[in-house]
Amino acid sequence: MRNKEFILIPIFIAALGCAPKSKNSPGAPNNASEVAYCSVSAAATNPVTLSGTAVYQYYKADQDLGLTTDMGGEPFAKPIRRAEIRVTNAQGTLIHCGETGATGNISLAVEKPATATTYFLEVTSRADNTYMKASILDKVDTKAYYSVKVSFDVSPGASNITLPAIVASATGTLEGGAFHILDRILDVNHFLRNNTTDVKCPACQGFTVAPKVTVFWKPGFNPASYFGEESPLSFYDVSASIDSAPALYLLGGAGDDVDYADTDHFDESVIIHEYGHFLENTFWRSDSPGGYHNGNMIIDPRLAFSEGFANFLPSAVLSRATYIDTIGSPNGSPDVGVFLNLEEETGIHSRDRIITKTTLGEGIYREVSVSRAFYDYIDSYSAADKTYDINGVQDQVNETAEFSFAYLWQALTNASFGLNAPDQRFISMGQFNKSLYSSLEASSFSDINAEKAKLDTARIGEFQTRDTSAYAAKVVKSDSSCGRIMTPVGTRTSSGGDYHDYFLSSDFFRIDHTGGVMDLQLSYTGTGDLDLYVFKEVHAVTEPNDLVALSEAANATAGNTESISVNLPAGIYMIFINVDTSVSFSSSLTYSLTSGGKFLCPSL
Repeated sequence: MRNKEFILIPIFIAALGCAPKSKNSPGAPNNASEVAYCSVSAAATNPVTLSGTAVYQYYKADQDLGLTTDMGGEPFAKPIRRAEIRVTNAQGTLIHCGETGATGNISLAVEKPATATTYFLEVTSRADNTYMKASILDKVDTKAYYSVKVSFDVSPGASNITLPAIVASATGTLEGGAFHILDRILDVNHFLRNNTTDVKCPACQGFTVAPKVTVFWKPGFNPASYFGEESPLSFYDVSASIDSAPALYLLGGAGDDVDYADTDHFDESVIIHEYGHFLENTFWRSDSPGGYHNGNMIIDPRLAFSEGFANFLPSAVLSRATYIDTIGSPNGSPDVGVFLNLEEETGIHSRDRIITKTTLGEGIYREVSVSRAFYDYIDSYSAADKTYDINGVQDQVNETAEFSFAYLWQALTNASFGLNAPDQRFISMGQFNKSLYSSLEASSFSDINAEKAKLDTARIGEFQTRDTSAYAAKVVKSDSSCGRIMTPVGTRTSSGGDYHDYFLSSDFFRIDHTGGVMDLQLSYTGTGDLDLYVFKEVHAVTEPNDLVALSEAANATAGNTESISVNLPAGIYMIFINVDTSVSFSSSLTYSLTSGGKFLCPSL
């Protein structure tokens, strides 16, 4: 495949979080095993009651200062909630199991010993209960959990023992980082339990608890090292290329440095973002191809949707519009690496600016536009008449739809019309919007048209389509012509470098192939060079191995054609029509796509 203009060199690091899909595996999964969870204990016949409280320390992310301390210069503290408790004797034998309560409280009745004995109680960075299921472990080759441990003596005459203070520190060995990660996962599970049903949504299915997630995090360690990379990175490894199962990998620093390096263990936005990728892969279809994204460029709509949802989730869970990713700590040099405000207006937004300002569809190619649209759908902000500048003209946008999150969750997870439906492919924000309209229609609103109008306003304000018209519409054969017009543009520039504009200079269509010869003919008029490609269903347009057919005749004048005839197994494929903008082209090109003498026309 020659070096055409649409190729974007796939860079691994991304400013707003990343979900790598196609990096080479660092090797065969190791054989390390996690210690079995401590979950069952027999009732004590001669009990002694243990009481105490477990807390963890953390630093709070500030949009201007980075990680901050409390007013006294000390770390903040929160209870360690719903976490595993293990009680052992001096020989290390496990004698009792339990879990901390909703306020970090500990109340266990253990068997009273016959003679004075020293016991040990540890609270671990794991949970396996009806509230959350998660393990925060160090590295894939050890799979060790974190814990805070205290010792206490039990005499035969004791009936109640108050445990010493149990504190996971934000400094030193930094167990507070592991418990902060665990607690944010609990926050997300609580949010989903409380916000996935609605009285007007009889079809909305309530949430109980997410399946177990494994998070690998180690102070001073950059998980990009698993791939031989040096730039700091947190990510969700959906392809299980590092360990034997998908897992989250959170940035703990680099080179044993946690005070000056980029870290994510106290960045609640980043933690929830990456857990959002886990939810995506668990509860509906995830199609993201991975790849470079910096929050300010046009990218593959599948990647834009995946990252856009993950950027939005922290705002939904934390009830704030801001996404904060910090660098360093108060013990070193705290700073802000990324700050994103989903309340900022489209026209002057410092990230993900809408370029065309005229055509619906560009928003589904932009991850932060996707994030803002999600937030606008549930936003209760009352200032509806925010103004912004469009090509020098002041306009007004009502960004507030104020729908319950339950409708969004139903659109994501419903197995009939949601993104979990069997026929959903090439997931983008256009497909989600289509599902969201169906979610509203399945509910008991007194005036469904009024609800749709609110959704229309918020959606159009972010240049979002309500269907697949801008990406991955399924083509069907027709006797009638359905020619399309492209208005290509030259190379775009963002903080990540130059890139090809997939929205204006390319078209993408889904084709369901019954097997055998696939024949395609592309005919077009206008000065320029259109090329024709067919990709596997699971693909990245930057990956030549995902390409199954192409036609790249060196056309540059009116009336040219591209043709493909290839024997392919039955399946779903992506047709990619691309303007080679490295050569001269006219302001518009008109084309038609045919197969077997029939026009191939998009069906939305």
